[in-house]
Amino acid sequence: MKKDKEEIFNEAQLILAEKRTIHSFLRTGIAILALPLSSLSFLVAFSKNYNLFDSPFLVIFLFAIILFLTVLAVYIIIRSLIKLHFIDRRLKKLSEKYKNISKIIPE
Repeated sequence: MKKDKEEIFNEAQLILAEKRTIHSFLRTGIAILALPLSSLSFLVAFSKNYNLFDSPFLVIFLFAIILFLTVLAVYIIIRSLIKLHFIDRRLKKLSEKYKNISKIIPE
């Protein structure tokens, strides 16, 4: 069964919408990665005002949160990049199959 132009353009729009969604996930992962980095720089900047060994439970808790946020951010970023690669392959396959749609799909 041959697809008409409207179905092809709808499929391309759906794939491009998925790509925009994955870009927002990637942006979220980068923002989450900025949180532990900024909190570590804050701790280093004010290290003259406190001693880390005075409250070891607070330090362990703080570093656990920083580690969790870093791992979460890296996971989101890697997952987003893998999905972006998959979506790019789908777009390339679609533009190779239907030549008239290759004009509107960005490379």
